[in-house]
Amino acid sequence: MASKEEMREILRDAIRPLELKADDLKSSVEHLNKKYDDILSQMGKINQMVQSHGSSIRKLEKELNEEKQRSNEALEKAEELAEYLRRDCLKIYQASPLTGTTPKKT
Repeated sequence: MASKEEMREILRDAIRPLELKADDLKSSVEHLNKKYDDILSQMGKINQMVQSHGSSIRKLEKELNEEKQRSNEALEKAEELAEYLRRDCLKIYQASPLTGTTPKKT
């Protein structure tokens, strides 16, 4: 039968590889935790950038819609002015001439 010291040595020899594997696993987990924390930090920054870009896009869309509305209003006013000018030209054409000549008919 083996002595107490021999048993301890046998157990230490059997446990030593397990301790090394446990240490390797611990260092791997710590490394992965650090990488995970780095990724989370980067994701937070990216989310802030996305939100910032989203608000910028909404602001630009609002400004674009306002400009479209102004453009439509300007087109309407131009059409009204063209209609007004056509009416005035018709009135002038149909008016009696001051010199005593008759208007030309087309």
